[in-house]
Amino acid sequence: MASSAASSVREHLESFASDAYSAVSDAAQRVASSLGLQERPPGLLERTLRPPIDRGLAQFRWSSFGTAAVIPFPSPPLEDPRMLLTIIGLARVLWEEAEIGASAAQGAAAGGAGGAGGGGGGGGTPLPPITLALAATAVWRFLNPVMLREWCLSPYCVMERREAGRLWRSAIVHLDAPHLLCNLTALIPDCAALERAHQQAHQQAARGGGGGGVAGVLLPAAAVAVDVAVLTGLSSGLFVAWAVAERQLLRRPGTYYAVGAVGLSSLAFALQVVRGEARGPGARVAVLGLPVPAAHAWLVQLALTHVTAPDASFAGHVAGVLAGVAHVYLVGPVLRWIFGRGRRRTGAAGGTQPRFWGSGTTSGRPVAPQAGGGGAGGGDGGGGGGGGGGAGRALRGALTQLGLAALAVVVYAAATARRQRQPMSMWRLRP
Repeated sequence: MASSAASSVREHLESFASDAYSAVSDAAQRVASSLGLQERPPGLLERTLRPPIDRGLAQFRWSSFGTAAVIPFPSPPLEDPRMLLTIIGLARVLWEEAEIGASAAQGAAAGGAGGAGGGGGGGGTPLPPITLALAATAVWRFLNPVMLREWCLSPYCVMERREAGRLWRSAIVHLDAPHLLCNLTALIPDCAALERAHQQAHQQAARGGGGGGVAGVLLPAAAVAVDVAVLTGLSSGLFVAWAVAERQLLRRPGTYYAVGAVGLSSLAFALQVVRGEARGPGARVAVLGLPVPAAHAWLVQLALTHVTAPDASFAGHVAGVLAGVAHVYLVGPVLRWIFGRGRRRTGAAGGTQPRFWGSGTTSGRPVAPQAGGGGAGGGDGGGGGGGGGGAGRALRGALTQLGLAALAVVVYAAATARRQRQPMSMWRLRP
């Protein structure tokens, strides 16, 4: 009873502040018009009064007096189509991953490769260790409700309250069961394949110079953990930068002050970009049964996501795409140089080491191996650079991805231009 009364008081205070601002703004404009001051910039009052009001409301909103929403929210019943579709999708992904892990383990055992997991699930589990840990952490957080305002990705809290931990912890929080299941369905194939690629690359290097045993498990897992942490931080940081740019350049402070983003979808889009680039030039994957270029499959998935779920965070998803591009063409090469993954040795042996591995966010699968071509290596070869005109190819690839991302932003902005601006007394959730 007390909490509902406090919530009512908060809503009335924010509504009063909004109404007061509107009344003062209208009155000032009428006075200026009556005094013949129409030539003054019409946005002067807006630029003068709105920033302190927005900042004050944000301080109130993100304080202990703000909205006391606890997540996850109540989930829909099992017969709800969203629940059925997400459960079936996750079950299919887990079944496929178990088959992949079992076949990889059998192949390693038959070839006498040894090691723990042999590039499969790792220790008899259907998923590699980091993938399993990430999924388990998201499920654990879902089963232990938290205060939304304390865990979501708020650009205001990151920039002005220096709460950098939100860049990572917001990713494991989900609004309800369909949100969690959908994001796990999108994420697990990418992360599992990335981890298996690291395991295989380490085993190839170990066969040339030793280094199996415990190191054969720990080193690939550490590399994947670093990749996932970097991609998460990049995607969240770019979302914050997007909000800052909206506030400073477009005079749209809503995302900066009032939006709280949660979920693994940004990381899933980042991994989809990484996976597409890893498949090599000319590779194709099937998305909903249609063959599309693997490197640009994220664009189809982005369109499908926002057609079927228009309230999802477009800024967060594009930030994930840009994080994936940055990781493939800039951060990833630096990390590989730091960790020294034996790239020169394997390159001299005639096989290109996989760049990154993953899968589409809704089960992108290879359509057919691309014949020949010194880059794909018959499988998921190194995309974006390496060999011959690698630097030029990498530059073209990066510019193409950035151009497609810019096109997606323009199309989305044009499609949503008619949406009414949110009142400044409200705040929004972005899954």
